[in-house]
Amino acid sequence: ILGSVRLGAQRWLKFAWFNFQPSEVVKLIVVIFLARYFSRKSADDIGLRVARLGVTRAFMWPFCFVAIPMILIIKQPDLGSGMMVFLIFMGIIFLAGVRKKYIIMAILVIAALCPAVWHGLRDYQRDRLLVFVNPNIDPLGAGYTIIQSKIAVGSGDFLGKGWLAGTQSQLRFLPESHTDFIFATYAEERGFLGVFLLFLLYAALLTRGISIARKTGDQFGKLLGYGICLMLALQSFVNIAMNVGLAPVVGIPLPLMSYGGSSVIVSFVALGILVNIGRDRTVF
Repeated sequence: ILGSVRLGAQRWLKFAWFNFQPSEVVKLIVVIFLARYFSRKSADDIGLRVARLGVTRAFMWPFCFVAIPMILIIKQPDLGSGMMVFLIFMGIIFLAGVRKKYIIMAILVIAALCPAVWHGLRDYQRDRLLVFVNPNIDPLGAGYTIIQSKIAVGSGDFLGKGWLAGTQSQLRFLPESHTDFIFATYAEERGFLGVFLLFLLYAALLTRGISIARKTGDQFGKLLGYGICLMLALQSFVNIAMNVGLAPVVGIPLPLMSYGGSSVIVSFVALGILVNIGRDRTVF
């Protein structure tokens, strides 16, 4: 309905000088909503009651709420962020203790719907999936970006080419080198050693977040902490896998590294919530 159109998608709302991307906020809102939904308490049971819920309350009702923003995001179109919302949903219902048979049933239903989903995709989305299997079928078109990304990552060698010395990124062979493919740019300039240190930083961040979630005595804070860690981990994994050719190309930013105000703000808000959960108090 509203928003500026860029790169063939209507994903941004412009406020003065700031372009706001609602899909980034939706990811955190979904985490908060699901954490609250699955941590509701009764007078006779202060713990989670999810394991005793039926399929409607444990899966269908929360999915209906999550499906509303997910469908709107996919219609922008932004299939990557829409699928990220769905993966967050599946991850949190698993962490909440929903019966595994419900999760398996959902996966089987999704697998059965894959042929219908394929026909509903736009042409460029199909091309991205095809070049994921074999980038060389269209090396100058849909496969160009992933080929250049893998060249950038591989050419970094052990120590990298140095700050602003990367050929693929600085000479503009690699599209979106400051956003979706920031990891390839970093790997080219900092090499294997720099990537290893980056992985250690992400591992330390997620380990600390999981520790905070595990130690809190409040069920809402516990599930919210785990959900935030899941959100950051999924985004990091998908972005890095996309950069090295292990996942299809989607518009998922790398947390705390990719250029983009919405992503940075949401990441810091999420980390601020984690810090708040970690404070010494019994109820979050």
